[in-house]
Amino acid sequence: MRWAQLLIRRVTVKFPASKLNLDDFGVNQELLNSRIRSIVSRTVESSVTSVELVFVLSALFVVPLFIAAAIGYAAWRGKPKRFDREMYWTAFVSAGALAALIIVYSMRMQADIKPTRHILGLMGLGLGGVVFGVALGCCVGVFTYRRNSVSANLPT
Repeated sequence: MRWAQLLIRRVTVKFPASKLNLDDFGVNQELLNSRIRSIVSRTVESSVTSVELVFVLSALFVVPLFIAAAIGYAAWRGKPKRFDREMYWTAFVSAGALAALIIVYSMRMQADIKPTRHILGLMGLGLGGVVFGVALGCCVGVFTYRRNSVSANLPT
């Protein structure tokens, strides 16, 4: 609404009513103001929606892949020392279940009621994406795990 008011003020400053009378052209000023407000509000809403879309897509597709690659590389290097294939498998199943629980809860949250719930839903989705990345990394770790690290096999 503030943007619409500023836009209307700029139009009236550039074209004062003394020089340009829109009623002479059969234009209803209130109808024009309401159209400008609706156009500006749709533009602001679409920009917020596109920012949310980028956040959701990055939380579900970009961030988990980087986390999975890092955990898979660590498993390939044999780190951490206390992990083995069974531990990676257990971590994969438990983190995957937790990620599914967090993502489904944040999607089913009634976020249209309050803006704070909407923000909490987006934060839950981001957290679920991070935990999903850990689960994917542990899944990769099941297949890339080496018992000994690469540096231990090199001659000295």
